[in-house]
Formats: sequence, C-alpha cells, structure tokens
Amino acid sequence: MSLAVHSSSVTPSHTRIPPRRVLYEHQIGDSSTEDDITQANVTKIDPPSALGIAIALSPLTQSINVIVVFLQIFQRLEEGGLQPAALVLACLASLLAAKLAWTLLLHRWVDESGDAALGKRPTSSPSMVVSFAILLLLLYALSPVLKTLTEATANDTIYPLSFMLFGLHICLGNNTMARTVTRQKERAGRRQEPTGQIASLPASEQPPQLFSALSLNAATSASLVLASRLPSNVHVFALLFASVLCFALFPIYVRRLRSVKLRLAICALLIPMAIGLAWPVSRSMCVVDVGLNVFILGVVPFWMRAASKGKVKYDGPWRVAKPQLRRRRYSAL
Repeated sequence: MSLAVHSSSVTPSHTRIPPRRVLYEHQIGDSSTEDDITQANVTKIDPPSALGIAIALSPLTQSINVIVVFLQIFQRLEEGGLQPAALVLACLASLLAAKLAWTLLLHRWVDESGDAALGKRPTSSPSMVVSFAILLLLLYALSPVLKTLTEATANDTIYPLSFMLFGLHICLGNNTMARTVTRQKERAGRRQEPTGQIASLPASEQPPQLFSALSLNAATSASLVLASRLPSNVHVFALLFASVLCFALFPIYVRRLRSVKLRLAICALLIPMAIGLAWPVSRSMCVVDVGLNVFILGVVPFWMRAASKGKVKYDGPWRVAKPQLRRRRYSAL
C-alpha cells in the first residue's frame, strides 16, 4: 500500500502537467478551510433603522405619486373636466413659481458640487429659456402628428401598454436618495489646475447620475401613447407640456436640493396631492396608490430590517477569488 502511494505521488520527468484555471479548490493538507474559519474575525453587521430605510425609499414613492398625478390630469382632460388652456396656464405658472423660489429661497440649498466636480459650467438663464421655448414650439408643431399616432389601436391595448411603460419608468429609474458630496470632495473638485480647468473627481467618487435614459424614454413613450387618445391637438400639447414638467424637470431639480428634509417634505406633499386628485375621479386608483405607499413606507422597512438581522462579516487570512472573463474573438462574417 505504501509503495502504491509512493509511486502515484512521483511524477515522471517526461510527463507534463497541464495548467488549470480554477476559481476555488479545497486544500488538502495542514491548512484547511476549518482552520481559516477559526482564525476569522467575525463582525456583526448592525441592521439599519426602519426610519432610515423609509427615508431611502422616499424617491420611489415620489415617482409613483408623480405618475398618479399625471394620470389624473390625463383622465380629466379626456373627460372634459379640465380645459387644455387652463392646464397650459397652470404649467406656466408653476414654472414661474418654481423659478422664483429657486432663485430667491432654494439657491442656498442647491448642491452645485456635482457640476463643479464634473467640470461643467452653469447654464445661463436666457439660453435655458430659449431652449425650453423651442421645445414647446416643437411639441406644438408635432401635436397633429402625435394625435393620429394610435388611431388604429383600441383602448384595450393602449392603456395596458401605457401602464407597462410607466412600470419600466419606475424600474429603470434612479430611485435612490441622492447623496451630497463631502467637503473634502468639494474642495478637491473646486481646486483649480495649472491649466485653468476644474479638477474632476474619479469615476468612483463622482455624483450618481440622475436617472437612466431608458427610464425617461419609457415615461415619454407612455405620455405620447396617452396623449394620442385625446380629442384635439391642443389637448395633446397640454398633456405633453405637463409630462415634460413631471418626468424631466421636476426630478432634476428635486435631486439637486442639498437638504434631505426639504426633499422629504416635497415627497410628503406629493402623497396627499395624488390621493386628493384620485379620490373624486377613480376610487380604485386611490386605493392602489394608498396601498403602494403604505407597503413601501410601512411594510418594506421592517421587512428589510428583519431580513438583515443576524448577518455577519468574516475577515481572515484568505484572498477573495476574483473571476476573470475570457475575451473571445469572433471572426467577421
């Protein structure tokens, strides 16, 4: 028996062992996995508080309630309870009020460190006004074309398609609470280089993007599909104007606010607004909205806290395996 083991353990010189690429292989010998576990440093991970999880989930409720408000605007336009001229005037008044509030009150809470870190210059107000005016003129010019977009499609197909697109908007969007850049990163980002350009932060330290382009495209497509069911071109233009405010401008400026309390206050105001608009028109949508808000803000935080209990972190004398994907070269067909 000993001779057999000795002969099998000796490898002839003319035999070449082929190289092996493995992610993990159990070691046979003195050092085993059980010995490493006994030498590991076990650190208990404290679960976050339910209030902190609810605050982190507030942007998700903001996206849901904005969609509910937009759907109520569409339903009132379709039923004749809201005139398109009144909606356009309300959108212009809200833009003017937001601009005044942003200039007079909210500029001190604006997080401009992201633009400074990325080396971007703030856009001048006249150019923004001109660009927005060109966008409105383009929407008004395309309203007759957009109205006839889904004439040959029934409502049984249009409404499920719009709800599916709004679901994609929520799933693909950046529904996380935006973190402000620390003072050290602000100083590093605002430090001037010898060439006169603003120093940019590394990619890992740059502020997160607002939301993906696919999310905005999904919301825009849903708005176009719903607007094509309205009776006139003015109705189409008014609804698209409201969609630009709801899904493009409003999330941008809310995420630029540095104060977390101010963001939470805006999210808290959206919930009763959505419920109040949905209650006289659609009781079922109101019930669904209340159920989603209660589930996200009341059930999910305690659920995630209970799921994170008992989690530990192991640190020991081992190296973490880093898988590497092999690049394959394909010949052109």
